[in-house]
Amino acid sequence: PLVRWWLPLSVTPPVRPLLSRDVSLSRCPGRLLPSGAHVPRHDPHDKLLQLAPTPTPSAAARPSSSAPASRLFLLPSFPGSARRTCRRPVPPASHHLRVAVVVVVVWPRRMGESPSPAPAPAAAAAKVYYEGCPGCAMERRKESSTGTPYKELFFVGITTFASSLPITSLFPFLYFMIQDLHVAQREEDIGFYAGFLGASYMVGRGFASIFWGMVADRIGRKPVIVFSLFTVIVFNTLFGLSVKYWMAITTRLLLGALNGFLAPIKAYSIEVCRDDEQALGISIVNTAWGLGLIIGPAIGGYLAQPAKQYPHIFHDKSTFGRFPYLLPCLCISIFATFALISCIWLPETLHKHAKFEMGAETAEAGTTQESTESPKKSLWKNWPLMSSIITYCVFSLHDTAYSEIFSLWTVSGRKYGGLSFSSKDVGQVLTVA
Repeated sequence: PLVRWWLPLSVTPPVRPLLSRDVSLSRCPGRLLPSGAHVPRHDPHDKLLQLAPTPTPSAAARPSSSAPASRLFLLPSFPGSARRTCRRPVPPASHHLRVAVVVVVVWPRRMGESPSPAPAPAAAAAKVYYEGCPGCAMERRKESSTGTPYKELFFVGITTFASSLPITSLFPFLYFMIQDLHVAQREEDIGFYAGFLGASYMVGRGFASIFWGMVADRIGRKPVIVFSLFTVIVFNTLFGLSVKYWMAITTRLLLGALNGFLAPIKAYSIEVCRDDEQALGISIVNTAWGLGLIIGPAIGGYLAQPAKQYPHIFHDKSTFGRFPYLLPCLCISIFATFALISCIWLPETLHKHAKFEMGAETAEAGTTQESTESPKKSLWKNWPLMSSIITYCVFSLHDTAYSEIFSLWTVSGRKYGGLSFSSKDVGQVLTVA
């Protein structure tokens, strides 16, 4: 219990230590009043008991030494509490002593008693929306809507699927492409050049991903998504038309460097969903990305070298006969074109009123003398974030290395320890695995 003491003393020496004998909270908890004092008044604002003015008793009214004095213990009545009184005899004092002790004891409310009325909570601050801001328009739409944004999530899935197809569609025909480009002097050197070509996409993406994330925070998610799909259409088609090794590496490097798609689409999938559906938005991105990594090898394996695999449909002198790896790249580019057209109905979610808020904060900071902003912590010292990044890098390394090394091993000749698979066989195995 909470105990508050109010103890004004007016003592004429010598004083005997009567408090230790007169006041005992353990035996009779309450407040001590001198005989002849008025009943204390309860102040509802202060929650503290104040003593009323006590008239000085005359000599005749004072208790004699023969009759023992008494003290009145009276508990105040609070909401949810009971009022108790008790008397106990106290030995008389031989000197003048006026002691007023007020003890307020508050204990928990008993079961079954009605609770005291709680103070009204402060009104929540109203949200401010800016006209012409796409982020504010999306926030209003989420507040007025109670259903799942299926249309936005459908566009997210389509665009993510189209962006992930070029990553793994290369692996089934990578060995044969290096062989047709005549860059390797020996067959044993094909894997060396294939490693550089397969890694060029991820090298460009690794250097440019942070930049595209910053651009998406500045100009919006939708422009970066549209530009990424446009680069897939252009550079993936140019990769299929490559007739030189340097052309193939350059187009793959630019395809990865200019395709800053993954970070903005993840942010977008969260911003179009309410708080209770954000996990659904992220799962849509991951599902579409995984499907692209599965379907990509099948497209590359079944459509590469069409004049060799389907001679009754494609002739050796045709376009697809002269560019044997154009057909799978062109199919992916066509699908990315439909995804790019669907971005017309893709609403923007970035708040574009930061300049007005920055001006208001600057004006407000000019009137204050001390800044309350805490210094930003470096991302390199954010150990949970760095540990998750390292884990993601390890799993990505394992997945990419498996896909590329497996495809090179299976298409190698049996005299080199391979399985002599065709590109169609590699595409089937990678799709199922």
